[in-house]
Amino acid sequence: MDEPANASERAVDKPMRLRLYILSNTAPSEAALANLNAVAETHRVRHFELEVIDVRDEPLRALNEGALMVPTLIIITDKGQRELFGDLSDTDLLLKVLGLDAPHET
Repeated sequence: MDEPANASERAVDKPMRLRLYILSNTAPSEAALANLNAVAETHRVRHFELEVIDVRDEPLRALNEGALMVPTLIIITDKGQRELFGDLSDTDLLLKVLGLDAPHET
């Protein structure tokens, strides 16, 4: 009966499913993976399932899932899925899309 008070606590209770479509050995894809890992570490996001898919190895899967550009992060939740494109360097946007944004007011 005790429900989490905020989105951050809910996200920790249930693993997030993330798919990151990349093109191996390219700067934007390497940056996206590094930025995602940095946000997970900094914000203590421990409970997520990350699947990294190289479009060189699985081009049809990328097309079928709508990952038409790389890097593409797909966040899968009970409410559907959301996509984020690029190197994931906009930390505030990444946190918001992951449902981990917290108010910065004092």
